[in-house]
Amino acid sequence: MKKYFSKATKVLTTAALMSSIAVGSAFAAAPQTDNPKTAPIISVEELNNVPINKKLKKVYTADQIPTVAEVNEALQNMNISSENPHQIIDLGNGFTVEAGGFNTATPSDKIEAQVIQNQTASGYFRVNAAFNILLYDISVSASYTYDDKTNEIKSVQNPISANAEGGIGWVGEITQKTAYKIDNKAWDLIADSKYSYVKLIGNYTGHIEVRFTGTGNWYMKNTWIGDVHY
Repeated sequence: MKKYFSKATKVLTTAALMSSIAVGSAFAAAPQTDNPKTAPIISVEELNNVPINKKLKKVYTADQIPTVAEVNEALQNMNISSENPHQIIDLGNGFTVEAGGFNTATPSDKIEAQVIQNQTASGYFRVNAAFNILLYDISVSASYTYDDKTNEIKSVQNPISANAEGGIGWVGEITQKTAYKIDNKAWDLIADSKYSYVKLIGNYTGHIEVRFTGTGNWYMKNTWIGDVHY
């Protein structure tokens, strides 16, 4: 399948972000799945039965549907951060992978000489068929506070918020979610998901990590579906 990868136009420039890249993930291995990386992300039969495809008499063939490996390659090529908060990669034939996030600030608190910043970090990715029809997605978010002078993170929402959804026969659920402390100035939001298919193919898994720091910056890393961990 021919793929069209958009170029990431931003790079991470914050020293705190760059120094934390070397720190390992809290989860070392990808979750188990029923499907290999060569499996299609949806069955051709179910895709052709989507009402809008039937109405437009759009008929897909098996070689037009992306595989697990192709979706993971797209996720690997994404560069999502506070400097580049949204990106879409075209997989061809109407299929896309979309990812994004944001860091929302609320009024700060002043405690004596300290200025405590209040933030909410979040991130998501989703896999779409033509006409922006959702196949599956996963998202995470959490509020946190940090000291504006020392850049130390003071508190993190526990438990974090996480959600997984599926469409066209997929049912999504979160199987694991956590906030993982890297050091005093960086944390990871981590979630795993499972997507059960009601008719054909089997189950898939999803994984997302969003790192945020005591400077108000964030970036997404280590995202995948299925059994492939890049």
